[in-house]
Amino acid sequence: MSKNIPTLVRLRPEAKAMLLRAAKEQRRSQSSLVDTLIVDNLGQYRDLSDRLAAMLDDANTDPLRHDARPGQADT
Repeated sequence: MSKNIPTLVRLRPEAKAMLLRAAKEQRRSQSSLVDTLIVDNLGQYRDLSDRLAAMLDDANTDPLRHDARPGQADT
């Protein structure tokens, strides 16, 4: 797992309130929620090699695709 980098951000009061409610309801830290939101919503800005690796990993683990694992016979 990579090392987390401390980052300070300014939030509107209503955004902070939503973050606090979500963290409490999901029993997660605020930083974990913010990290997940950024990764999930800004994934298009990741390095291309990371995006390709994620896409290929998804294709190899999709149970609905019959051609997802080349070289293996269908059962």
